[in-house]
This record gives sequence, C-alpha cells and structure tokens, in this order.
Amino acid sequence: MKIVRLLGGLTMVLSCSSTRQIQEQTFNCTQTKINIPRVVHAANAKLHYPFMHINGFKNCEVMPTKNLKTADGSWAHKARFNATYAASYTGKVLFERFGIWTETIRFKGYHRPVLVWRDLKLFEDSHQKFSVYAFGHEDSNGRYKKNELFTIYSEVAVITDRGDDALHKRSPFRKKILTYFFDGIAKINDCNKFYAYYWDLK
Repeated sequence: MKIVRLLGGLTMVLSCSSTRQIQEQTFNCTQTKINIPRVVHAANAKLHYPFMHINGFKNCEVMPTKNLKTADGSWAHKARFNATYAASYTGKVLFERFGIWTETIRFKGYHRPVLVWRDLKLFEDSHQKFSVYAFGHEDSNGRYKKNELFTIYSEVAVITDRGDDALHKRSPFRKKILTYFFDGIAKINDCNKFYAYYWDLK
C-alpha cells in the first residue's frame, strides 16, 4: 500500500505506485443511440439481487471510500449505483462528455483501474473544477462480502480543486453531482468506443 499526497493536501491510498497516462486513439462510432432502460436477469440466479439495470440502477448509496482522502485528512465519500449493467457506468458517463481520462490509478481491493479526470467543469453554470474518480465492482460468481446485497455496482468520488469532498452531506455540490450521474446513466449510449480503451487497461 502506498499513500500519495497531492496538491492542496489531498491524499490517495493506492495498492500500487504507478499511474498511467492515456494517449488518445482514433475510433469512430456510427449510428450511436441511447439504450432503452430495462431490467435483465444476472447470469447467476442465486444472487441476493439477481438482476441488472441497463441505463439504470437499483438504488444509490453514498458512503466513505476508505481509499481517497480529502485535504483535511478525512475519507472522501463515493456514490455507489447498485446493480448497474456494467461496473464501469460512471466512467462511461464521463467519457461520453469529456473523452479519455487523464490517468489511471489503483485502489486497494479493486480489480480494475480507477479512471481519473482532472480539472473538469461538470456544470455549465459554474466555474468550479473537480477531480473525478470513476470505478466499480463486478462479481458474477456471487462471492460477495457478508451482508452485501449487490455483486455489481458502479461508483464515483468527486473532489473539488481545493481538495474538498464534493459528495459530503454538507457539500453544496452533492445534489447536483448525484443528479448529474442519475441523468448520465439513463442516457448512456451504445457506442463501444469507451470499452475499446477501458478493456485495454492493465
């Protein structure tokens, strides 16, 4: 485990020390459309909740990350969208608007890289910039943790450019950010450009 300190006192707890810069590639999408939201069966019918939501989620929880600290040393919060069709939904939402991520990092306990976008202006009516971390978990074998109802979920953590937790209950940005991802997940398109980059990550 490695603790990395960033500007403004922000710290990240990583499972490995490397980050990776991504180069833009050429990839064309034709006849892109938004998928119709619906609920489908998971491959394993014995799961606690054996369904997945295309362009949707069962519910949303906000909780501490245990992987990312804010400028004041407290754990940043994450929004977890349960029972999404893909664990990478939050990353695809950002990719469809902002393109390729700035870098990738690793969080302890996650099999796939965390996608990080730096200095994003999420809202047209605000000059506020954020660092946004998109990640998730998928376990089709049902080896879920005790008392965990969902074996697939997509998550996001958001930090302001001052190192503050934008998903904290006292944050003025929390409601807008949650709404941003509620709407974004509902509007995910069927273009596979995102996955051409994402599945190539090590």
